[in-house]
Parts: sequence; C-alpha cells; structure tokens
Amino acid sequence: MKRMKQMTLSISVITLLFVLAPEADACVACFGKTDGKMAEGMNAGIFSLLAVIGSVLFGFVAFMVFIIRRNGKYAHVMIQEVERIRLLNQATA
Repeated sequence: MKRMKQMTLSISVITLLFVLAPEADACVACFGKTDGKMAEGMNAGIFSLLAVIGSVLFGFVAFMVFIIRRNGKYAHVMIQEVERIRLLNQATA
C-alpha cells in the first residue's frame, strides 16, 4: 500500500513538472511568430507527412485500378476455367 502511494505521488509530481514547464507553451503557431526556424521546421514536417500519406494513397488507388483492369482483361478466362472445373466434377461424380 505504501509503495502504491509513493508511485502515485511520483507520477503526480512528474506530471505537474511537465505541465508547469515554460517550454511546454513554446508553440510558434500559438505565439504568432510564423517566420522563425521552428515554424519552418513545423511546416517542413507537415509537408513531408502529406507527401508520405499522398504517396501511399496514390499507390493504393493505382493498385485498385490495376486489379480492376486485370479483372476486365481476364474475366472470360476465369469463367471458362470455372466451367471446365464444373464439367470435370460433374463427370467424376
């Protein structure tokens, strides 16, 4: 029980230190200084994340288009194969 109280007190103190730290308020967007190095870094991070997300979404769409085109190209082959298997199963039954 004593250990639990110590752990709770330690976590509370550490959380309080993080919340009250002046560096925790250092957001350039909130303070209005949009021409600083930190704002440039934040913008670069946002654009790089957008590039990653955009490339992943583009790859997904390209793959879906590839699958749809391939389905249209080989649909008749699949129908013939299903019919062949059905007739083969019917002959052996």
